[in-house]
Amino acid sequence: AATGRPSAVGGPRPASGHPLLGAPIPIATQPDRHLFQQQISVQQLPFLAEHQVHGEIVVPGVAYIEMALSAAQQVFRCPQVALSDLKFERFLTLASGDNVVLQFDAMQTDAEHAGFTISARGTDQPSWQKHAVGRLDRSPPAEPPTPSASLEVLRGRVAQSLQPEELYQAAQAQGFRLGPAFCDPARLLPVGQ
Repeated sequence: AATGRPSAVGGPRPASGHPLLGAPIPIATQPDRHLFQQQISVQQLPFLAEHQVHGEIVVPGVAYIEMALSAAQQVFRCPQVALSDLKFERFLTLASGDNVVLQFDAMQTDAEHAGFTISARGTDQPSWQKHAVGRLDRSPPAEPPTPSASLEVLRGRVAQSLQPEELYQAAQAQGFRLGPAFCDPARLLPVGQ
């Protein structure tokens, strides 16, 4: 049940837990396993309807990243976490009337690392489908990579920038429809530049 409190992703926040991740489910016999579960729908999280591919509502990749980083902070009880080896295995599509159960399952390999799987099923379906896998780390790498050039130097190498409208029109021509929740009005640099 929703509390009616606004959340960071819009709409009411569930009574407990993250709006996509849900609340942790302790597993008494497996203390190194961390399970989270949440039921989602377009009605509960209307911004999801603004991310469509070829006319189907698709849960965006950034939602998986948000779930993984939030889970890592809870698993390691630490704000400094990293995500790596993320692999998307299949789209998670939602119809406007569907309720889908998301399950985030993380198994710690040691105090600093955990592998995870994100699965889903319809509330009326018995079998789970795997959608993404990856790895969580307690802290980011000790030495982040050094950029080869500053942002100003990179911008100087670009002959022209794209206006957001141009990018979104090109995406729409390829079958993507992005609503206001997914459109950034910032200046965009061309891919490969």
